[in-house]
Amino acid sequence: MLSKLSIGQKLGAAIVLACTLTLAVTVVSLGLYDYSSQKRIMAEETAVLADVFGANLDASLRFKDAESAASTLAALQATPLVELAMVLTADKRVFASYQRSGKSGRPGRILPEQPGTQFMKDRLVVMRKIASDGEQLGFIYFEAGLDILHARFKRFLVIVAGVLATALLFAVNLAIRLQRVIAAPIIALTSTARTISETSDYSVRAEHKSGDEVGVLVDGFNEMLERVQTRDAELEAHKASLKKKVSRRHKELAELFAVMESQATSGDLSTRAVVHTDSDVGQIASRYNNLIESLEGAHHELQTERKSLRREIQVRKDAETELFRYTKRLEVSNKELAEFAYVASHDLQEPLRKVQAFGDRLKLKCETELSDTGRDYLDRMQSAAARMQALIADLLSFSRLTNQPKPFAVVNLDSACKHVLQDLEVRIDELSATVTVDPLPAPDADPTQMKQLLQNLIANALKFHRKGVAPEIHVWSEALDNDENVIEDARTDDDRVVSYRLYVKDNGIGFDEKYLTKIFGVFQRLHGRAEYEGTGVGLALCRRIAERHGGTITARSTPGEGATFIVTILAKQEHSEVTATDGGKMDNDNALGAERIVEENQA
Repeated sequence: MLSKLSIGQKLGAAIVLACTLTLAVTVVSLGLYDYSSQKRIMAEETAVLADVFGANLDASLRFKDAESAASTLAALQATPLVELAMVLTADKRVFASYQRSGKSGRPGRILPEQPGTQFMKDRLVVMRKIASDGEQLGFIYFEAGLDILHARFKRFLVIVAGVLATALLFAVNLAIRLQRVIAAPIIALTSTARTISETSDYSVRAEHKSGDEVGVLVDGFNEMLERVQTRDAELEAHKASLKKKVSRRHKELAELFAVMESQATSGDLSTRAVVHTDSDVGQIASRYNNLIESLEGAHHELQTERKSLRREIQVRKDAETELFRYTKRLEVSNKELAEFAYVASHDLQEPLRKVQAFGDRLKLKCETELSDTGRDYLDRMQSAAARMQALIADLLSFSRLTNQPKPFAVVNLDSACKHVLQDLEVRIDELSATVTVDPLPAPDADPTQMKQLLQNLIANALKFHRKGVAPEIHVWSEALDNDENVIEDARTDDDRVVSYRLYVKDNGIGFDEKYLTKIFGVFQRLHGRAEYEGTGVGLALCRRIAERHGGTITARSTPGEGATFIVTILAKQEHSEVTATDGGKMDNDNALGAERIVEENQA
């Protein structure tokens, strides 16, 4: 069936088919990737909520206060993600529960055997342990419906259908235009060849319409026709000459043998001349056929190359467009997640203040009336409340990096580091630590975040020291060019400097580098709270600060031999302010957050 179509129709069909297949593969791939990404994000958000609420419910389980636990779970009404939440005892009996209004329970629910995150057919199940000081008190169980995820996927399908229809209309329009541009000269050339074949008129010429490869073919075709026409003229002249020679020979034979001229005309000489002329014409026809075959082969090769090029351009254009759309969606999703963390952390402070306030009143007024066990429970409750306050403060500090960024300015890191060491002076004296700071650069940066970065890294170096060994900390930097080569004796105004690499080295306990990725995650710890204080947010803050300044953070370490944290940031930032700062001033919120980080010596 395709063999009966014209070149233009085949070209159009090929373009539409290629576009359709490319779009279909791209859409299916992006759809599957988006669906899996949203499932992962949903699982992470639900797990974070479970961890936060679980940390706030250990006191309720310990005191068997089901009403307080139910009141805590009721706060889940603010987020549409969780449909069902239960607090379970250590033997998995329901202690308190929450059911979103309008959502009916599922009969025959089977709880997971082990804590973890699991996707079921129609819901997401998350179960986490609730423990305090190494003692397991129970579990927190969350169920999140997949309606939001499915609704998002349906919207995606509707958008994809619209995009696909638009793209197909564009492909059809493009095929029509390309058919006119590419196929028209080839069709005209074919029509000329057919006319010559039917009339044997080699004076006809193909019209030259373009300067591309098809135009070259037309010129070659016309040149061959010119040669054929010239050859024909030469043959006609040669034929006329032979006729004259034959005629003279006939007369000579007539006179010699006295034979009539009419009899001589039918002799062998005339026959040989005709045969000779037909042979030359056959050679010309053979060359003409070879020319037509070569033109058709070149046309098919040209058509294949152009079709491949158009397909590659379309694929790249579609990929770039979809990558831009996905980046925008990811930015919106990250912003919404950061705003949720900020609002959730901010709202959790009010009930936490009440727990702390009433705990303080209870200890002040009723401590003498409590038994030793009661005082122990009270101390544990206050300790858990303090840890919760630290977690919330760190979560707020982490979210501010996204929600409340400050403009870039020229930051004197020497001055910023001096302020950090002043803040840590008491801790440095307690540990008899030695801190050596080489001259540091003045990059374009956020002054507050640069102080947070140095403060977290130096505080970590002080905290994770070896027992009985005085901490030794060394801070220095390197200037790098565009190929990340070190520039010796670089100045601040040196145009070769593209980025700076900051080092903070200590002689502490170190860590196994197989945990390198884990330590930069939020709430990630390699040690228990009994060994080292902190919430596990400090290095996550450092990672977010480095990324905001166009850089990265990594570390080198060997257990028992200390660690070296390496931060790379750009020397110049786009749209940075021309003002200069000593890196020592901070806004009130971030200052409080930084002071709390110092006091907690967070990991």
